[in-house]
Amino acid sequence: MANRKLLWKFDQAGNLPIVVFAPDGKALAVADGSKSVILLDPTTGARTGEMGPFGAEVTAATPAGKGQWVAVGKDGTFRVWDEAD
Repeated sequence: MANRKLLWKFDQAGNLPIVVFAPDGKALAVADGSKSVILLDPTTGARTGEMGPFGAEVTAATPAGKGQWVAVGKDGTFRVWDEAD
């Protein structure tokens, strides 16, 4: 634990972020109460991609296979996103 470092700071009062690791541990998806899902490199914190915008806030996100993610908007919209696109 001595090597912990801050990768990202959530600063929107009243909202809780959704944070999900890719199965291989090489990506971190964050839905922060906005209309997008942000992908981060978990070792550096660097932003590597973004899925969105949705018509409403993102309420869930999950890996959907190698390099793919599924996210659900508060308006009921589902989106599948491929990191390669």
